[in-house]
Amino acid sequence: MDSIRLEKLSFYGYHGVLPEEQQLGQRFLVSLEIFVDLRKAGQSDDLSLTLDYGKIAQTTQSLVEGKPVQLLEHLATNLIETLFHEYPAMEEIRVSIDKPSPPLPQTLASVGITLRRKRI
Repeated sequence: MDSIRLEKLSFYGYHGVLPEEQQLGQRFLVSLEIFVDLRKAGQSDDLSLTLDYGKIAQTTQSLVEGKPVQLLEHLATNLIETLFHEYPAMEEIRVSIDKPSPPLPQTLASVGITLRRKRI
């Protein structure tokens, strides 16, 4: 299956369970892999036969920088449902959301989640 990838889009949001996460906010890194048939676009060089990754990035930004939620799982689910609604050609999507600076006492590179969903 063909795919379009957007890797490590960086946004500032106010998501998290801890009060300081919702008050101070933090950076989030979002990666998407969208599975879609790209044969016609590849043969024709026609943007209307593929997905516009610029618009996908804008939609992602509006959700991540929008209304705060507690769980990354919920944020990723909202993003998936929104993109499936906006892009009927999408067959499957993988969304990863990372917090590179979580408020934890341990030293780590990041924490995050990955969801993968197929269109039903």
